[in-house]
Amino acid sequence: ITLRIGQARYSACISAITLEFSARTVQAERNRVENAPLGVQAGVAANIFTIAVNTGPLPDSVLLCEGANLLLHSMQELSDKWPELLKSFKNNER
Repeated sequence: ITLRIGQARYSACISAITLEFSARTVQAERNRVENAPLGVQAGVAANIFTIAVNTGPLPDSVLLCEGANLLLHSMQELSDKWPELLKSFKNNER
């Protein structure tokens, strides 16, 4: 999973997510988290399930138009939904 966040205010949330990523393995070639249009585009082009997290000033439509499979509105929302997403990823691996 690729996670790129350049804003310091998300550092606590990122730390929590990093711990979760470390504790549980998700195959990186199947799932991707991005917050930039080019990252979303790259994940989609590689046929990877791509979660877009809109952490900036872009309209949601920009990330959705690049092909994101799922759009979340904050790192906190990603953190809150991560256990459910991880369960879904594992169920889809079977």
